[in-house]
Formats: sequence, C-alpha cells, structure tokens
Amino acid sequence: MTTLPQTLLQTLLQSGTPPACPACGAPGPHEVHLRPAHGEGTWPVLLCRACTARFYNPLPQTEDMKTYVEIGVLRWYLEQNVNLWFYAAQLGPVLSARALAARPPGAMLDIGCGYGFALDLAKRGFGWRVQGVEPSDYGPLGAQALGVPILQGLLTEDDPFGGQKFDLICASQVIEHIPDPGAFIDMLRRYLAPGGVIALTTPSAEAIDNQALDPGMRDALLSVGSHTVLFSAESLRRLLAARGLPHVEVRIQLDQLIAYASAAPLDLAPIDPAALLVEYLRRAIAELPDGMIREAMRGRLYRMLVEQGDYPAAELAWPSLNFPPPGSLEGVADFPEFLVKYPSNAAAIAYLRGMQILNGGRRDTAQAGAEAAVMFGWSFEICRWRCAIAGADCSEEGGMLWSARFHQAFALWVAGQPAPAAAFAREVMTASGVDAALRARAAELYGEAHVPAIVRFSRRVQRGLARRLRRLV
Repeated sequence: MTTLPQTLLQTLLQSGTPPACPACGAPGPHEVHLRPAHGEGTWPVLLCRACTARFYNPLPQTEDMKTYVEIGVLRWYLEQNVNLWFYAAQLGPVLSARALAARPPGAMLDIGCGYGFALDLAKRGFGWRVQGVEPSDYGPLGAQALGVPILQGLLTEDDPFGGQKFDLICASQVIEHIPDPGAFIDMLRRYLAPGGVIALTTPSAEAIDNQALDPGMRDALLSVGSHTVLFSAESLRRLLAARGLPHVEVRIQLDQLIAYASAAPLDLAPIDPAALLVEYLRRAIAELPDGMIREAMRGRLYRMLVEQGDYPAAELAWPSLNFPPPGSLEGVADFPEFLVKYPSNAAAIAYLRGMQILNGGRRDTAQAGAEAAVMFGWSFEICRWRCAIAGADCSEEGGMLWSARFHQAFALWVAGQPAPAAAFAREVMTASGVDAALRARAAELYGEAHVPAIVRFSRRVQRGLARRLRRLV
C-alpha cells in the first residue's frame, strides 16, 4: 500500500528544488506531462526530455507491500486476473533458447513472483531450478499449491540464497514501483550468474499518450499513488545499459514493455507464447491435484483454445470445466454471492463457448445458432450485472458487454430468428456508437445483402475482444 500524507505532498510540490529524473538522473526542471486526478487534486507526471521516461513528482513512497488475500479475491486472481500469456511471452525466448541449444536447465529467480506461475512455467515446462520472492500473501499460497519455493518478503542486499547465482532473473511489473530503479538493477546484478539475463516487464510510457486507449486501461497504467516511473522503450534501454548490461533488447507488446539485458550477447529464441502456454496448462492440469488452481487452469486452457480457433480441442476440453448452465442473477447482491454458483470468469467463458459453438463447424447451423445465442445472452447478462454493481472495476466485462449482445443477435440470425436478432442489433449498434450507415443496415432484418457488412463488423469485434482477453490471461 502506498500513501503520501497531504501535508508532505503540499510541501514537496511547493519546494523550489527541481526533481532529477529517477530513470537517468538528468537534473530538472522537467515539464509537467500529465496531471492525473488523485484524491481531491492531481498528482503531476513529469516528462524527462533526456531519456523520455515519465515520473511522478513527488515520487510515491512504498510503506507496506503485504496483502491479505480473501478466497473470493484469490479465485478472481487465478481465474481471470493474472496474465499467464504475458509470462510465456516474457520467459519463453530465454527458456526455449537454452533448450534448443541442448544446454542443461538453469536457475531462475523471480522478484515479485505473485502466486508463482512464472516459476512453475520454468520448472514444470523446462526443468529449471527456481526461487521466488514475493511480499504479499499470494506467495505462500502459491508455494503450497504449485510446489515452488517462494520467500515472503522483499529482496535486500542481505543474501538469503547462500551465494547462489541465477541464470535468469525476472521482475514482472515491479520496476515501475521502485523509487530508485538504478539501485534496483544494481541489486539484481548482484544475484546474476556470468552471462545471465535479466528480464523485466513494465507498462509503456508511450501508451498513456495514446488517445484511443480505454480510460480504464490508462488509469491502470498510471496507477496514481502506486507507480513511480513509467518507462519508454528508450529510457529503459538506457537505464539497463548504464548499469553494466550493454546487451539490451526492449520489445513493445501492446501497452507493455518486455526488456532483456545481459553483460553477454543475448540468445533469444522466437516463440509462440500461446502454444507454449497451452502446452504448460495441459501439463499442469495433468499433474496437479484437484482443487481451485486446477479448475482455474482448465478454464484458462479452454479460453486459449477458443482464441486460437482450435474448436475441436476446445470441444473436448469443455466438459472438464463443469460450467453451470445459464441461470438468473435476480437477488444476487454482490460478487461473493455470485461466486457461490459461478466462476469469476463466467462472462468470458460463456462468451467463448458461444464463439466455439457458432464457429465449430456443426452441420445443424440453426441449432448451433440457437445454442450460441443462449451463451452470448448469458454472457451479456453477467456483464451488465457486473458493471451495475462494480462500475469501473469490471474492465473485462465492460469491454465484452456489447460484443456479447451483438454476437447474440448474429447467432439468432443464424438460428433463423430474424425478429429478435434485429431488435438486439438496433440495441447494440446504438449503444456502441457504430457509424450511422452500418447502424441503419444492421437495424434492418438480416437480408443476404447485409450479411458481408455484418460479418466484417463481427470479425473486428472478435479480434478486438481477443486482444483484450490476452492481456488478462
């Protein structure tokens, strides 16, 4: 938890000392780039002209990183929140390169490892020796569930590993919380084996300037009061090189950066993160005992298979989910009560089930359309309910709401039910702000002349949804 007393905030803002850039050390003054809201005022974000990093003035001070994890929050984290795809994208190039070179598995240290999924991916998928460090209560929970060693606390100069060095050191979504990023990199290097690689992920500073970015996503990237520095690709490259890691590669992945740095030339293999993740999930499901974590992985595997268009494999995986049939949300007061009956990712699973049925090549297309419409409709109802009770705190459901309604309309048209299809089409086109011409066409009964335009729009919505879902796996 990060806090800054209002009196201290006022004192720092009124002081005449221009702050130096925490990324490169360039002295101020630095111009105010943004003024995101914080409390009753704003918390300025400055732009360093020397390295292009953005940073808060004053920097937030981290006081307490320990988090109590309630069971409902843990289910949401496992089923919906933690980004497994991004772990595969971050670690896969290093782990796969070593395997392809027929070198023995190495040792990996993960700083801020959370539940330990990255550790498990390296250990279970590639046979690496692993060690995690995590200040929150997710650490011991994940250590027990996944069988990986996690030290609860913060990494310090007091070596807790008995002099062990690591071939790969990861820190995902950590460096943006650190007031002194240079000192943090120096500390990581202390534990790095000769020729080892540091792999970092962090939000992209350039992304906050993207006017097309969803406001909720921008707020998450800014994380006022929690983040200290937002790195551009250039500022992160400069920081790592300045700290004795001359071989640096920074990749831009949507609104995130993935950086690799080493004192030796980098050896990074080209990978397919989705394929790597599917293989890992299948192995974990086969090896883990029944329980919350295994059920969460089954849901994630199903999502990956549908998103990849592997509908036959998704159909085979569907029964293992034990997904409850569509019901009623009448009288369900809050999210904990919802979790008594349904998984936290029920809206996404229902949506993807509709996609699988609709695109799975069934001979009876009318029946497939009818079944898919039921699942899309159920997804829409969950999304609408979640947005009503949680407001802005339901980014996935908010992004899926009108996509689900549109695909419900399209599925009803496939099922031979043009009247309800047209009614839902009018609703979704009006609500989602599509251009007037397409709205007018879609408001009509689905005639053959309008099908190409409808299909093209459907595919655009589907691609956009897939991108959003990939960030949250």
